[in-house]
Amino acid sequence: MYPSFEDLSVLIDSLKTNIGEPFTNENNFKQHINTLINSDDYEIGKRASTLFALWSNIYFKLGDHPSATPEVIYQIQLLDKYRLSIFKELAAICSSIISKEVNQQLKIESLEEEQLFETLLKEVDTHIRKNRIPDRDAIPLLLNVLHKHQFNLEG
Repeated sequence: MYPSFEDLSVLIDSLKTNIGEPFTNENNFKQHINTLINSDDYEIGKRASTLFALWSNIYFKLGDHPSATPEVIYQIQLLDKYRLSIFKELAAICSSIISKEVNQQLKIESLEEEQLFETLLKEVDTHIRKNRIPDRDAIPLLLNVLHKHQFNLEG
């Protein structure tokens, strides 16, 4: 079953309203991340929660390998840009949060690290949906999973 034009339009409108345009310029992205990381913990957590919820919605609608009918090709391409932008931002934010917690510089940089991060995102998303866990609990759960499995930290 292909997602409908209307469903994808609603999702794109939600993305534009909640986070703006996807980052395509690396310098703008780095500046945004530095500004965000230097803001208070509440703002960082709020942004991470919003990003996770939106990433989850994109993944739910498109899956890993979206199929498209001709009328939704542009929308799916735009959603893929959003998915990549959100993925990169979540990786940077989560790494930063855990880095502050353990007083150690951690990053998700290599292809293997990115693949593991994506796998863990999907697993947390599946767990959240399956167990009907509130969205507000997604980021603490994700951080816990990353702490243990992405960065191999104890505790």
